[in-house]
Amino acid sequence: MPRRRLFFSNRRYGRRPSNENRCEIPPVFDVNNRIANFDLATHNIVLAKPGGIENRSTVKPDLNNFAPRIGLAYQVAAKTVVRSGYGIFYTLEDAGSNVWGTNPPFVISASSASDQITPSTSPRPSLGFPSLDAGATLTGRFLAVNARPTNFPSAYSQQWNISVEHQLGSFLFETAYVGNKAIKLLSALNINLPSPGPGVVNTRRPYAGWGAITYDGPFGAAMYNGLQTKVEKHLSSGLTFLVSYSFAKALDDSDSINLSTGGGLVTPQNPHDLRAEWGLGYNDVRHRLVTSYVYELPFGKGRRWLKGAGPVLNAIAGGWQTNGIWSAQTGLPFTIQSPSDTSNTGTGNIRRMPPDCRPTSRRISAAFPTG
Repeated sequence: MPRRRLFFSNRRYGRRPSNENRCEIPPVFDVNNRIANFDLATHNIVLAKPGGIENRSTVKPDLNNFAPRIGLAYQVAAKTVVRSGYGIFYTLEDAGSNVWGTNPPFVISASSASDQITPSTSPRPSLGFPSLDAGATLTGRFLAVNARPTNFPSAYSQQWNISVEHQLGSFLFETAYVGNKAIKLLSALNINLPSPGPGVVNTRRPYAGWGAITYDGPFGAAMYNGLQTKVEKHLSSGLTFLVSYSFAKALDDSDSINLSTGGGLVTPQNPHDLRAEWGLGYNDVRHRLVTSYVYELPFGKGRRWLKGAGPVLNAIAGGWQTNGIWSAQTGLPFTIQSPSDTSNTGTGNIRRMPPDCRPTSRRISAAFPTG
């Protein structure tokens, strides 16, 4: 039996569209070319058109999705093995579905906001609703739109691990370090936020004549580091169990839209300072302990008790087992949000608490001082 083994593989993600001769991950496109993107250079809507993938999706395909994987196993002793591995894994987080599904002329939405001071600027039923007709022009109507960059690379993660496994009798012990770094994750930025200050919001926006512009792009990143241990007892004397414990930390700067389960936030409070968003991820579980067991009760034929039971008694008392799963973990982090537009930028403020501003008490009441 060899004492060491090395595994290597490579994958290139992609498929070959019928009208292309390259292997790639094509962006999202519509069969009838009903896609509208917002061009940051011209400050206007750009419509998809017949032709190649770039014309139909308004973005360029990603051509360099190289995904190597390597693994190593080394037998240190008769019952001790060290294993390690590294790989790159891609995920298709293209925001095309978000763009064409929410942009005019296919979908029209508009926003109205006051200056927070002058009552006459406040939206009122008597003023009616903003026009939702596509009309001859879209500019100057403060419509809310989505945009995505022309260069939209696929999100990917680098994953690595190293583990030590040792068998002692019927027990198997394993300790592992697991790491994961993901970049180019889909993140949504409102790039048409005005600077905080007085005055009507819409007249102070960087892209004049438009409302909120949600920029869906590969701006997010995430990091995970974890210690994972387990003790497993193989079946003997009617008992088998597994005890697993993990100590880990998950960080990110934008809980990815397509990978999120709804527990995270996807819009930073300041699109010009994404570094301020780096913090605990919504799925950060610092400690987690899980145990499971199966125990065959020692009753019936061939067992410790009632070993000489007849067919009827054995059918009643024999063959029973008890099993269960028990888990305990620390809680998930959360972000306190303010629904009020206190900065007068047309959006609610999301506040991530810096480390030096955290309350000394872990009680929720400490975050809401009353005096």
